[in-house]
Amino acid sequence: MHDVEVIEDARAATVALDPVRARLLAELAVSPASAAALASRVDLPRQKVNYHLKELEAHGLIELAEVRRHGGISERVLQATAASYVVSPAAIAESGARPEQVADRLSARYHHDRGRPHRLIVAAHPKPVRAQEAGAAGPADDEFRRRRASQHPSPPEETA
Repeated sequence: MHDVEVIEDARAATVALDPVRARLLAELAVSPASAAALASRVDLPRQKVNYHLKELEAHGLIELAEVRRHGGISERVLQATAASYVVSPAAIAESGARPEQVADRLSARYHHDRGRPHRLIVAAHPKPVRAQEAGAAGPADDEFRRRRASQHPSPPEETA
């Protein structure tokens, strides 16, 4: 298992960023498991877990660790291919928002499970040239300032 794996494919990024699949990836990074064992750990039906595992495996995010035989039944034990995943900007370049149209360029959304953030990171694009730096403030910058001012009112003035 690698420490970090970079996701370059947009479809693989979509699969990895799904909340259920991100949770399964996090569990499989801790220890390999079968669909049945993983279903009991994450409290989901085995069929649903198996469906998501097939998608993760099809995109190379998990791999077969071993096959256990119980009589005539084979149990597939899977593991994550890495402890952490980073989504490359190239993977989201075509479908991502255009930086000049987005006011908030620094926020990120995290998937949480029982208080633990999943170790799935989306890499940031290089900082674009802002309209202000080019000599004019754009409507996105004005909207950002208005929203920020309404969310963070000025502290009350002290009276003597």
